[in-house]
Amino acid sequence: MKKYFPLSFYFKLLFIILGLSTIYHFHEEMIDQALSQEGLSTYQRLSKISKELIGIEKVPDEDSPDIINQIQSYPGNKQPIQYPQAVLAHPRFIKGQQMADSFNNQLDISQLNRSFIEAINRVYFPQQTVYLAPYLSNGNLLRLDELDNYVYLDSKTTEGLNFRERFYEIENNQYRIGENLYEVFISSDDIHLDTWSKDEAVFAQYLAKAFFEQNEDFSDMRSVFISAKASASDFRLDDSSYVRIVVVLNFDTQKL
Repeated sequence: MKKYFPLSFYFKLLFIILGLSTIYHFHEEMIDQALSQEGLSTYQRLSKISKELIGIEKVPDEDSPDIINQIQSYPGNKQPIQYPQAVLAHPRFIKGQQMADSFNNQLDISQLNRSFIEAINRVYFPQQTVYLAPYLSNGNLLRLDELDNYVYLDSKTTEGLNFRERFYEIENNQYRIGENLYEVFISSDDIHLDTWSKDEAVFAQYLAKAFFEQNEDFSDMRSVFISAKASASDFRLDDSSYVRIVVVLNFDTQKL
């Protein structure tokens, strides 16, 4: 038995279709730009379109009308920076820091290392064994803190020295110690923040792919130590709340 909808249903459907078509016709460029913008979830894209349509985006932020002029960080920044007070006090930045703190409190660095070693040996080093290097942890965590606190990604320390200066206690460190860096900017609402911090094996697999899918030659790598830390970011602060995760991978060409 066929089921028919009342005639009013089809009129409403036609009205909705015509309405959406009209909106798209007059705002095609803005809608296409919002839908194609990388780094935003579907909800954020639709929210941005809605705000544009009703004019919210044109109203300046009363608490910090010039916040866009104070945004400093971006992917791959090589110069150490510190956020101004206006950024630190911004509601979206505070939200990002809350999510970053939750990530850091849940992430177990020791378990991340165990999972990372297992993942890379299984997939990328089947013919040789790479070992965990706890003795690299002191220098590694010093590097992590400075790259996180000063929001940059570079092989130099904040004093402009080579990163190997952080491993001063290791003999011949200038010949043995290597470093690879990685960062990801992620919406503070992204489910990956919770998934990665609660399941180190999942995060380790993601990082293994990020570091070793580039087909670089790591044949001299014998032992490694990896760490990660999240913090609030002013990236796109005028529009969204973002978290930056910085990852430091140090390796030794010798096995102690």
